[in-house]
Amino acid sequence: MPQQRSIVELLEEIGLISAAQAALARQDQARYPQLPLEEIVVLHGWVRQETLQFLLEQWPHLAKDRLPTLPEFLKHLGLISEEQLGLVKRVQARTGVSMEELVVAYGWVQQETLNFYREATVPPPPVRAVQNMPTGSTPPPLAVEVLLTKHTQHSLTHLVGKTFVVQGTRSGTTGMRVCIEVAPGQHIWLPVETVRVIRTLGTTENVWDDCSTWR
Repeated sequence: MPQQRSIVELLEEIGLISAAQAALARQDQARYPQLPLEEIVVLHGWVRQETLQFLLEQWPHLAKDRLPTLPEFLKHLGLISEEQLGLVKRVQARTGVSMEELVVAYGWVQQETLNFYREATVPPPPVRAVQNMPTGSTPPPLAVEVLLTKHTQHSLTHLVGKTFVVQGTRSGTTGMRVCIEVAPGQHIWLPVETVRVIRTLGTTENVWDDCSTWR
């Protein structure tokens, strides 16, 4: 996960508080500097103390192979109860609708929360193979620049204006996303709207043609 961000930025990214609530928390801290942001969001009743403890003390130290399942993650955040989880499983069995779609449809979980969990738990894929490349050759990767957008303006400002090589792409219900390596072994997924293709690091046209369909 990105480093050096405030708790309100993290909570906003995960979808646990809104942009307006994040702004209000910062205003409150400016008026009452003796109160930490963690205490302010709890006092407002936006987030439980147990949720903050999980995000600040446990989540950063969880290894990839020990990350909680999605139901466990949502329960840690205080977003669903055992009763609600049981209801989701019964509806799933009857309709075949995914858990992600159901918890969003019921209004219990924000899509941003699911995106955050997915990006933390799904490993980046290798750069996709390029057609008509000679056997044994390496496909030329794409270089992209991170743009200043609503998604990057808070916790990812240290990446804005920098160039990264795309490690992989995927499409889903939230649109196309690209994976970049921001530090050795540290990957993040970004919506394609937050990056601009600088160049193809090679001469094969297939890669460039592929990325031209993002928009």
